Amino acid sequence: MPKEAYWFSHDSNARNDIKIKAMISKYGYEGYGMYWAIIEMLRETSDFKLPMEDYTFLALQQEFNGCSTDVQQFVNDCVTTFKLFKSDDNAFWSDSLKRRMALKEMKREQARKAGKASAEKRRNINGSERSYNVSSTDVEQNLTDVQQRKEKKRKERKDIYSADADFLWGLYPEKKGKKDAMAKLPKLIDQYGKDQVERCIKRYLADVDKRRKSGFADLRYKNGSTFFKSGYMDYLDENVPEEKPEPVKKPSGRNTVSLLELVRAKEERERHGQGSGS
Repeated sequence: MPKEAYWFSHDSNARNDIKIKAMISKYGYEGYGMYWAIIEMLRETSDFKLPMEDYTFLALQQEFNGCSTDVQQFVNDCVTTFKLFKSDDNAFWSDSLKRRMALKEMKREQARKAGKASAEKRRNINGSERSYNVSSTDVEQNLTDVQQRKEKKRKERKDIYSADADFLWGLYPEKKGKKDAMAKLPKLIDQYGKDQVERCIKRYLADVDKRRKSGFADLRYKNGSTFFKSGYMDYLDENVPEEKPEPVKKPSGRNTVSLLELVRAKEERERHGQGSGS
């Protein structure tokens, strides 16, 4: 998987944006989850756009399997009413996502140039040192390179987990206990993977919403520190029962009569009728 597919920057307080609040007031947190899922899909395209075509909305509807919201109407509202997306009638996109990706690309290019300059500087220094002690310098340089590679991998892993933790924290609505939650999230990501932790959050939000509709209107979300400490466990893949379709019952052969047998019985009755008449 290419590195840029791992993450994109995301404000942890995005839900407080007035446009997001307006969208949530109409579509609830189901709409909030749909919005970020669409942002992720836009991020995966080469130009960060999706076509305004029927097949796009059908694909999105399938992506949100079980969702009661009309996806095409939701996207249209995000364009015209909430101003979260832009559209030219041929495609739609997020200006915010495009700005973030442009900034990310600029920083990556700066880091690339800085790395190249640093490598060139190290080569020049190493060349000078070899004139004094080629053998010892080579050994020391090899050790330094190994240490630098290990440190680079450690930092890259930390950056990825930190970005994923920011994204997951942004999905969770109750922000109390952020310090403890942000300390726990990288460990959960390492143990279960970002995608499964995201599914846990969405399952929990859906569960709370269902309970509220069934008579517990005042039910509140757990504090973030509480959910990411232990509350997530009930919503792991292994703890969520799979929905299995009811088996189709086949009719017993003893209780069925073939079409051929019906035809023969009819012919037999007709012959007996004719014989009685004569």
